Amino acid sequence: MMEQPERGYRTSDKEVSTIKVLHCIAQLPTRTGSGIYYHNLLRQFAAETDWEQGALYALPVGGKASNLMADRKFPVFFGTPSLPFPMPGMSDEMPYPSTVYHRMDKAQIAAWKSVFRDKLVEIKRVFNPDVVISHHLWMLTELVLDVFSDRPIIGISHGTDIRQAKQHPDLCQTEVGSLRQLTRVLALSADQVGDLLSCFDLSSEQIVVTGGAIDTTLFRPTLPLTHRAPGQSVRLVYAGKMVESKGTFELVSAFHLALKSDPYLTLDLIGRETDALDDHIDRLFGSDERIRLYDVESQYQLATHFRRSDVFMFPSYYEGLGLVALEALASGLSLVTNTLVPLSNQLDRLASSAAISWVPMPRLIGLDRIDPDARAAYIPLLAEAILEQAACRRDASCVAEHPYQEMASFSWEALARRVRQLIGEL
Repeated sequence: MMEQPERGYRTSDKEVSTIKVLHCIAQLPTRTGSGIYYHNLLRQFAAETDWEQGALYALPVGGKASNLMADRKFPVFFGTPSLPFPMPGMSDEMPYPSTVYHRMDKAQIAAWKSVFRDKLVEIKRVFNPDVVISHHLWMLTELVLDVFSDRPIIGISHGTDIRQAKQHPDLCQTEVGSLRQLTRVLALSADQVGDLLSCFDLSSEQIVVTGGAIDTTLFRPTLPLTHRAPGQSVRLVYAGKMVESKGTFELVSAFHLALKSDPYLTLDLIGRETDALDDHIDRLFGSDERIRLYDVESQYQLATHFRRSDVFMFPSYYEGLGLVALEALASGLSLVTNTLVPLSNQLDRLASSAAISWVPMPRLIGLDRIDPDARAAYIPLLAEAILEQAACRRDASCVAEHPYQEMASFSWEALARRVRQLIGEL
C-alpha cells in the first residue's frame, strides 16, 4: 500500500496533532486472540481517526494478511533462507505450524533477532512512527525498545508472555530482560499486574489494566432467544486449540458421561484436531454423530456457528483472558467454564448469572496441565455443569434472563477509545 500523506485527526472531545502509529506483532495478525486484538485495534483506529498506521507482522512464505487496515505493511516471512523455520508462537501449541520459542537454538534466535531488527530499522527510516504499539512482552518488544528508544512505546501483554516468562525464566532473562523503558503496559486483568512487575522488571506506574474486547457487531445473538423444546438436542460447542492445556480431552470424557443422563446433546469441536484427540474420541464414541469435528473457522464462520449453538464449553486450565468465552456470551450462548481468574474478574458483575456455570479448577501440574490424579474428580463436575446448562436452555425463563446485552461494554470501540486516550496523554 502506498504511503499516505500525514493527516490530522479529531477525537470526540479534542483536536490532536498529526500522528503516525506503528503496530508490531511477531506472529500472524489473526487466528489467535492476540492476532485478533492486533487486527481489530488497527481496524478501529482506521475507522475512528485519521492516524497513519504501519503494521509489522509475521507470515509464512507466500502468505498474505488480507483486510489489514494499515497504510504501510511490513511483513516478515518465515520459511525463507533468512528464517528457514516456521514462525514461533507465544503459545507452545498454535493453530498453525509453528516453532516453540524455548526449543529454538542459538542460531535460530540470532537469525530471528537479526531479521526483525533489520525490519525495525527499515521502518524507522521509511515510516518513522511517532508512537509504537508492541504486542507481547517478549523478544520483539525488547528489540522495539532498542530501535525506537527515542519515542513513546506501549507494550501490550496478552498473558502468554507471562506464561512463557514463568515457565522459561532463563530464556526471558537472556532474550527479553528488563522492559522498564516502556512508556505504558496494557494488561488484560488486574490479577496479572503482580506477574508483570516481577517477570519484566516493570513499575506499577507503567501498567494500565484495559481488559480485552470482542467484535460485538459480529458476535451477536439471533433474537429473540428461544429455548429448546423437550426432545430437541442442546448443541454444545468448543472452539480453540485441541490440546491438553485447553482441557479438550477431559471435555470429551465429560460429554460422554453427560450423555448417560441426557442423550439429547451434541458437541461440536472447532479447531485444529490432533491424532491423540481423534484416538480418544474414537475410543469413546466410535461413529456416534453426536460429536463432530470442524476445522479452524474464520471469525465470521465462528460467529455463525455460535448462533446455531446453545452452550459454549471452556474447560481451559490457563488463559490470558479468554475472549472467546465473551464472544460466546455476546452471541447468546450459555457458558460452562473452569474458574479462570482473569475471566471471572472480567465477568465479575455476571458471576451469579444462571447462564454461566463455573467449574472448580482441578489440581494442576505447573501452570496448565491437569494432575492425572485429579481427572477422576474433575470430569463428573464438568459433566454436571453441562447438564445444568442444558437444563437452562430448555427453560424459557432461564433463557429469557441471558445477559447478552451486558457484553456491549466489551466492544472493540470501547477498548480502542481507551487506548486512544492513553496515546493522547503521552
